[in-house]
Amino acid sequence: MTKFIGIDLGTTFSAVARLNDLGKPEVLEEPISNKKITASVLYIKKDSSFVVGDEAKKMLAVDQNNIVLEVKKKIHEECVWSTKEGKWIEKNTGDAKITNGEFTPVQITAQILEKIAGIAGGVKKAVVTVPALFENLARERTIEAAKVAGLELIGIIDEPVAAVLHYSKLEETKNLSGQIMVFDLGGGTFDVTIANVVSSEQIIIKGSRGNRNLGGTDFDKKICHLLNDKYKKITGEYLFQEDNFHKFLNAAEQIKRVLSSQEQASDVIDGPKGPQTIEISRGEFEESIEEYLDEIKMLVEDLMEQKELKPSDIDQILLVGGSTRMPVVVDCIKKIMGKEPTKGVDVDQAVAAGAAIYAGLNLPPEDLTVSQQKVLANTKLELVCNHFLGVLALQKNPQTGRDEDVNVILIPKDSPLPCSKTDTLVTRYDGQDGMQFSITQSAIHAQKNIISVVVIKETRLKLPPNLPKGEPVKITYTYDKDVVLHCEFEHEASKKKERVSLTPDNSKTVEEARSEISDFKDFKLD
Repeated sequence: MTKFIGIDLGTTFSAVARLNDLGKPEVLEEPISNKKITASVLYIKKDSSFVVGDEAKKMLAVDQNNIVLEVKKKIHEECVWSTKEGKWIEKNTGDAKITNGEFTPVQITAQILEKIAGIAGGVKKAVVTVPALFENLARERTIEAAKVAGLELIGIIDEPVAAVLHYSKLEETKNLSGQIMVFDLGGGTFDVTIANVVSSEQIIIKGSRGNRNLGGTDFDKKICHLLNDKYKKITGEYLFQEDNFHKFLNAAEQIKRVLSSQEQASDVIDGPKGPQTIEISRGEFEESIEEYLDEIKMLVEDLMEQKELKPSDIDQILLVGGSTRMPVVVDCIKKIMGKEPTKGVDVDQAVAAGAAIYAGLNLPPEDLTVSQQKVLANTKLELVCNHFLGVLALQKNPQTGRDEDVNVILIPKDSPLPCSKTDTLVTRYDGQDGMQFSITQSAIHAQKNIISVVVIKETRLKLPPNLPKGEPVKITYTYDKDVVLHCEFEHEASKKKERVSLTPDNSKTVEEARSEISDFKDFKLD
């Protein structure tokens, strides 16, 4: 039996898959529920032990302070879940002062991963999926959570890439080829990816766009607010105030599922004025989520424009994620693209199955059966960089004469991997003895407007004494096929070098990074 697995670590539901001895991916059932997807929900008991999955989700209506939802959206933040307050609170997760009743996103994610991996009967070698637009810090913390969960991580893979891998191996879509769009709308995130599929054995990722805070739970919350308004209209009193709506999420999710097949849905909702039957129409629901559909449309169109593609250039649209079952989402895709997406494939299982395939691709032949080796033998996957990668510098404004912050882009977004790019910075004054470099990441081409730029790694190059002003220092970024960024900073005249591989300990805003760099004034653009 296969000794490796692929885990789809979802915002609301997760799944695990393995390759059988013949090389076919199989999504595994949770033993108690007999379901192939498990709720990514954690319940913290009074003794600080944990319950994970569907059983935890059942506690939503009775013990809200100890139920943690959507931890995936918090993995990159400095915060802890406080059982005392029943919510996320800001706190440095590296701080030793974290107290009883407080749990970091990494700790909670590790519990979910341990639960999901346990379905596979103790298999430790695993690939874990992440959204395409996850920045490096979120990826690093996902890796950390996997290690805490006791997994031997083979690698991580972007969710839409995993889905393409799965679709390319299916009998139903074995003739998949051409320009393929992967439309991935899950419980908490949205990604749209374009891939050039030459054959089932060669997949070239062209680029992705997305929103890490847009998914099915956002639709559920809109239904909660509809329930709130309708309850107020009937009784004169609201169901809940502010954001205290979590106890109604299960009801909202059920209403959403009904509206996927019917024009009307109703439920008995118990509030401060007693139980009331509340009805919501599909039209009311669809109107409430228009802003999210507009956001999806904008992201799809932006990706198409950047890739210089028209809807007619896309040969096939693949659906991933449970939220793509909603008629309004399918209609949105058809309006944007002018064609029907591919149907008939379980959208909940594609990512986990693809992760299992990717795990097989990254293991030595001796870890695979002969049949698995044959299935995977010639499979080639070409990836891209999902962010702009650069370095901070100063540049004189010719109009004001003042030095201004700039983010020098070395590797543009969507650059095929592997890739390498070189640029040059120069010293700013005579006798400068070193240069401090801040490696940056951004979702947009933020050169002068650096609000959205984060610093993901810092390093310093020591220089020889008595150098003149304007001495050049060469910077080379190399992004390899394993999605690892290698940075080299070299003073060519003296051959002094500083090298780092991108394994960031933390991400900072530019302002935070600047406050820690006493000699930022020391370097500028050539």
